[in-house]
Amino acid sequence: METETPDENKPMGEEKEKEKEKEETKEASRESEEKKEVEENEEEDEKEDNEENREKGAKKGEDSSRKRSSRKPNRGSAEKKEPMTPSSDRPTRERKVVERYSVPSVARSSTPKPLTIEKGPGTQLKDIPNVAFKLSKRKYDDNLQLLHMILFGKKAKPQRLKRNIGQFSGYVWVENEEKQKAKVKEKIDKCVKEKLVDFCNLLNIPIMRTTVRKEELSAKLLEFLESPHATTDILLAEKEQKGKKRKATPSKNIASGETSDTSAKDLLQKSSWLLLLEMMKFLSYAYFFAGFCLIFDLYGNFGN
Repeated sequence: METETPDENKPMGEEKEKEKEKEETKEASRESEEKKEVEENEEEDEKEDNEENREKGAKKGEDSSRKRSSRKPNRGSAEKKEPMTPSSDRPTRERKVVERYSVPSVARSSTPKPLTIEKGPGTQLKDIPNVAFKLSKRKYDDNLQLLHMILFGKKAKPQRLKRNIGQFSGYVWVENEEKQKAKVKEKIDKCVKEKLVDFCNLLNIPIMRTTVRKEELSAKLLEFLESPHATTDILLAEKEQKGKKRKATPSKNIASGETSDTSAKDLLQKSSWLLLLEMMKFLSYAYFFAGFCLIFDLYGNFGN
């Protein structure tokens, strides 16, 4: 048997290593080629997708522009053009001209309509002495405006408020008396008790403030407003004048008392002066008589 020497084994090992290196390089090159192919394929797919998207977007834009152009035809041309005759036997709907709605302008009168006050079954409030007296003393307030609303169903200017209320002479039921009466009663019932008491006081309706209920107040007020009339014979104007005269008489008495006091003082002063004068006269006479007596005595003694 022949034995291999170490020099012969060396080239065999080197060749095997070279072959392994060649195979590794070949595998690495294959892998790099495969990667390149995959990347190229992906790039091609992306390009194709982008082109497809662009084509789709362009088609959509064309469709939308066509739709817009079809939706917005020229109004003038649509109005001027006559309906087209159909080419086929199939019936087509004629287009109708759109008429735009415009709100009709209501001509408003600058001056409001004056309030017409009809003659009612009762007497006018201005002809009832006590009511007229209280109205003349009353100043404008919200209660007067509310009373005007109850009487006439509308508000009034402050300068015409008392005049309109004074001309009221009762409700005039034109049609459906029960319905109109129910509306007035509803307005009265909405008022507070204090306001109803104020209305009754102004219209001189006799009530007991402490014990009267709201329902009684509204019933009495409605009954009075249907046919206004004088509720008492006592005139408040005369009563007030008498009260003023009574207040004026004590002052006169006081003044007369003061004058009497002053006159008494004057009399006392005058009388004292008169007394002094009388005393002076008496003393002068006494001195004169005493002097005369002395002279007479001296003359008698001188004679003897």
